[in-house]
Amino acid sequence: MPKLPTFQAEGSVSQLAGTTTGTQVPLTQTLGTALKPITDLVVKQKVQEKNFENKTEALKLENDFVTDMAKVYDKVNVLENKDQAQSILKEESDALIASYGDKATNSNVKTLFNNSALSEVQKGIFRVNTQISKNILNSLQNEVNKKEERLLANAFLAEGDFDYAVLAVDLEKLYRDNYDGRIPNANLKALIDNIPSTIELFEARKGITDNPKETLINLKDSEKFKAIPLDERFKLIDDAKRTLRQPIIDDFNNFIAAANRGKKIEFDIAFAKEVLDTDTYNAYATKYKIATETVADAAVLNSIPLKDLSITLDSMIKSKYEKYGEVDAQAFETNLKKIT
Repeated sequence: MPKLPTFQAEGSVSQLAGTTTGTQVPLTQTLGTALKPITDLVVKQKVQEKNFENKTEALKLENDFVTDMAKVYDKVNVLENKDQAQSILKEESDALIASYGDKATNSNVKTLFNNSALSEVQKGIFRVNTQISKNILNSLQNEVNKKEERLLANAFLAEGDFDYAVLAVDLEKLYRDNYDGRIPNANLKALIDNIPSTIELFEARKGITDNPKETLINLKDSEKFKAIPLDERFKLIDDAKRTLRQPIIDDFNNFIAAANRGKKIEFDIAFAKEVLDTDTYNAYATKYKIATETVADAAVLNSIPLKDLSITLDSMIKSKYEKYGEVDAQAFETNLKKIT
């Protein structure tokens, strides 16, 4: 049987053992190194989630705070005193911030909420200041308008000419005293330059109420109310026509009714043309002519002897059918028979 070969290791047993133990790593160090990235990620995610949680809670508090502050803004936005408005705004916003801040679950949420709430209040202060400035100017405008109306009324209603004589000076003083520094200089100048127009506009509007017929005639006269701008003049003319339309219709109906009884009353058909629309006027003009002729015929019928009445009436009726259409002629016939 052949003999197996043998090999002899080189080096000592201690050298081999040293070589083997030098390549090992402790188990705890290996796990820690392997798990560190995972641990860092978990910690980072937890921090982020807590941050989002805090922001969400703070935003909810802010939204509820803004809802309650809207009621405060509604309260102060109608005021006309900025100091009073700011005092109310500060007192109530501070109370609300403290109240909602106490609801925060931690200091980070409270800090986030406080910062956002204070920012909203700052914006609210600016909005309130702007609104109250408008309120003050609107209130001033109302008071100026009241005094302007009083000065104009006194000028046209007071006995004597003194109030009217100083009206332009009084109006300029009113505008300068109250608007200088409050509105742009160009706007103030426009108000002062417009004083003659303001006076004539008041006079025309008052005239439409007191004497619309004369006022309409004057408004259509280029030599009257020269300071009133053309567009305003047209508006006033329309207002005067609307005021006069129904009275003219009533007067015309009375005129026709009287004419049908053979009675003559006055009706200004020429002025009616200034007020009525074209179609209505044309219809009225035809009826006016017929009514005027009826009154004249009635005068004839009332003046002739009774024995000639029937013949004269028949002759008149015949002439109407020859002169007018069937409808108008029938109206003539009915009226003349009633008169007879």
